[in-house]
Amino acid sequence: MLARFSTVAKDAKALGVSEFFEGLWRICGPAIEWDASRRNGTTIGLAISGGVDSMALALLCSKLPKWEAPRPAKLSFHAFVVDHGARQGSGEEAEAVAEALRGLKLPTDVLKIQWPNHVNPAALSDFESQARRSRFRILGRACRRHDIRHLCLAHHEDDQAETLMMRLAVGHRALGLQGIRPLAEVAECVGVYGVYQSGDHDRYEPQPSRKTVTGGRTLVQIENGGIQLVRPLLKYRKDRLKTTCEQERLPWFEDHTNADPSVTKRNAVRQIYVNHTLPKALSKPALLSLSERLQIRQAHARRIVEEELLSRYETLFEPSSGILWIRCRGESTHHERPTPDDLGDRGQHYRQAHALFLRAAVECVSPANDAMLSSLGPALRLVFPEFIPVDEIPRRSHRATTVRNVFIERIGTPSSEGKNYSPNQVSIPNSNCVGHGYEWRLSRQTSSNHDEVREPILVIPPMHAMQKLQDEPGVEVEKSGVEDIEANKWQLWDGRFWMSVSNLTQHQLRVRRFRRDDMAPFRKEFEKRVGLKRTLERRLATLAPDESRFTLPGIVKVLPDGSEKVVALPSLQLTVPGEGTSFVCKIRYKKISSWFTRRLGSPERTTRSP
Repeated sequence: MLARFSTVAKDAKALGVSEFFEGLWRICGPAIEWDASRRNGTTIGLAISGGVDSMALALLCSKLPKWEAPRPAKLSFHAFVVDHGARQGSGEEAEAVAEALRGLKLPTDVLKIQWPNHVNPAALSDFESQARRSRFRILGRACRRHDIRHLCLAHHEDDQAETLMMRLAVGHRALGLQGIRPLAEVAECVGVYGVYQSGDHDRYEPQPSRKTVTGGRTLVQIENGGIQLVRPLLKYRKDRLKTTCEQERLPWFEDHTNADPSVTKRNAVRQIYVNHTLPKALSKPALLSLSERLQIRQAHARRIVEEELLSRYETLFEPSSGILWIRCRGESTHHERPTPDDLGDRGQHYRQAHALFLRAAVECVSPANDAMLSSLGPALRLVFPEFIPVDEIPRRSHRATTVRNVFIERIGTPSSEGKNYSPNQVSIPNSNCVGHGYEWRLSRQTSSNHDEVREPILVIPPMHAMQKLQDEPGVEVEKSGVEDIEANKWQLWDGRFWMSVSNLTQHQLRVRRFRRDDMAPFRKEFEKRVGLKRTLERRLATLAPDESRFTLPGIVKVLPDGSEKVVALPSLQLTVPGEGTSFVCKIRYKKISSWFTRRLGSPERTTRSP
């Protein structure tokens, strides 16, 4: 069956303030209220392009302060207009948009993207992706300067359908076909402190394990915060937004390139919907319905994780080394788990829930935050064998696997008599959980001493060189390779540790991976200080056992002859005697899922001397 859908409905109803506010509050109301109460008010950012959808967003937000319905005290808005600088006259257009926004009594900043010299951005083959990255990074930094935690975008229902069509065309599966999320991180700002999953490490207070070698506290705090992208218009058609602007006689600005299907993939898809008749299965209502069903299924799987799996599986995370332990402590008594032969929706929900749980666990440890569910097959079968069909059970039981640079290993097999584990393992009671008695350890995958090409390295110049760089006219911090001097030099090392290092020496300092051949000379530095040596051995053995210590950041001093000396393992708070005045280092672990922040620390174990 074929169906043609008009792009503009004649009877489109204008979007009212009440309806808009309810949609906004469903997405991020609790977070905004919490932020407002904590800081005696809050400001929400608005990314405005000047198109009809973003001008409708600005109009509705400008009316909220005058709205008489209950709302958080001191809720305000600040608009940002990005000048991409990709064509002549873009600056004048951005200022015209800003002037219209100021007419709505919205404080507005125009942000201009600075492209490298002698580069014509419009001629770049990947202009769309580069412009998107630059746009979000300049928006993110602007929000941080204004202490804004939420940035509203004007994506609407038609954008959602077009996105689903584009993802379907390139083979996305269930996760991607959920479409644009109403609340998301700024993925284009990975590594920008205070914008991407960082800048607010005091937001929650996790409960440390009672059995830590540091007296019940963790050596490294976990980051939180960052800026959230909010899309409050995703449930509304574009024609309703157009009617909203027309009703208020608010002008908008049309970009003529939006009608050119050769400019972007989205333009091409948009023109297909306008000019062609598509099968009903590819119609906008059909794709939006598919997206909604997949979102509901994902929400159901998350509830299973939170209501069942978190009580069935005990987890313990050590932020000093980025190690996560998982062990089964028995079946939940509240729900009956489906068998592997259950092929209905309930069985699929349970399998998806275990996949979500494992993906979040992997992302705690991995230097990347983009683990695809489809890549977790071997790990899922290893850790949760109950979901392997009987005819696919392997003859040999594997003990380890690697996924997304994370080494997953089974570190103990319980005896049938219920005896304690061998050294480096923990004893737990018998349970009726499939795989009970096993404990799994997830740690960063190690690399050889020869694998230095891909090794993450941060270069820390002496303070006087840093000041000279900062004062240099025309030098941009981001292009210089020194990330964000204004934000205390916080940099993301290996995608896991946020670090701020001040170099107080005349030598260059580097942050690199602690290597195997560093161990002997580093340990030798502690031999004359008995108390410090005991602390060194205890922390290495318990916080960073076995090979995991060779995934930690080490601060090294570059000596005049070019050789290197490891002066500290900052995540373990171990500094070579006499080097404490060489630098000042702050270190925090990246933001992780709240599923694993409930217990922090390392389990108490019988350990071998390292």
